[in-house]
Amino acid sequence: MTLHKLTIDISTKAGWCLLLDDSAKPKDEQRPVGQRLFYGTWDLTRDRDGNKCTRRGQYYLNLWDSISQMRRHHGIEEENIEIVIEAEAYSAARTEASAQLAGGWLATLEIMCERRALLYPRTVTTSSWRSAFIGVTMAPKEVKDTKEQPNARRTWIKEKVLDECARRGLKPQNDNEADAIGIMFWLVSGGKVHQEAKRAAKKAKSLEKRRQQKMNFKVAA
Repeated sequence: MTLHKLTIDISTKAGWCLLLDDSAKPKDEQRPVGQRLFYGTWDLTRDRDGNKCTRRGQYYLNLWDSISQMRRHHGIEEENIEIVIEAEAYSAARTEASAQLAGGWLATLEIMCERRALLYPRTVTTSSWRSAFIGVTMAPKEVKDTKEQPNARRTWIKEKVLDECARRGLKPQNDNEADAIGIMFWLVSGGKVHQEAKRAAKKAKSLEKRRQQKMNFKVAA
């Protein structure tokens, strides 16, 4: 079954990365990864007419439209696609307004996937994909935020991701695109399998704990 992959560093200026699946094509028509990998940025702050969005719903429609346009552009409208977004992008908003906006990204994707009969989107933590892609999850202790450079630690980690993209011959235009590429690396290098195994182990542990509690209640009775 053909299953394309799309990763998104979700925000109002969303970075995205698409990996097309050629596995269903004849061997002589299958392209190398470099010819199947695409990335870019969606400006979700403008509506279809170029006017600045003033309501949250407009941002969500823009996200839906952007994915639909991308699928049409690559001729994969009728084929399944696996979507992964960064978990912190919708859970770690800094202001009430951004929190209200962030809360709708995942819901929008789930509605879209339900309507189009696509796989439901998956989330990945920032620390998981960074660890897989650049080997670290945050800036070292010696890199500190100061009055002169209040975002020094954030800048360091963003540049680290951009440098890794460059090392692999990729040229993202900004850190949002670079992050989407990093998430894609996590996805195709076994990150999903590891995530599912970890979740299964956690679920099994929880079930065992509840089973033990029930046994304790019976003994006490």
